[in-house]
Amino acid sequence: MYKVLSEFIEGGHHYKKNDDYPFSDTVDQERAEYLVNAEANGRVAFIEKVVEELADEDELPEDVIDVDSMKVEELKLFLDKENVPYEPKAKRPELLTLAKKKVGLSE
Repeated sequence: MYKVLSEFIEGGHHYKKNDDYPFSDTVDQERAEYLVNAEANGRVAFIEKVVEELADEDELPEDVIDVDSMKVEELKLFLDKENVPYEPKAKRPELLTLAKKKVGLSE
């Protein structure tokens, strides 16, 4: 889902700031990418992608691990627990990449 940042008209529908895009259930991905990209359309991004979050952490399945929010020490503890080797002086981006691979996420 996308949120409208700047007013525009598309297919006879007038989108206003904070409206949902599109008003129908189907999204033309190519069109949405164009509307998100300010450089492609001249000067302004018309929409932004909205990531829907769960209302409460308690709703997360128990096996979900949020590696993106982990600090360096937490990443090292996680990698140690999972027996994933890493360089002792590794920085957060390197540790995060290893952790994401371990939980099956792409970068």
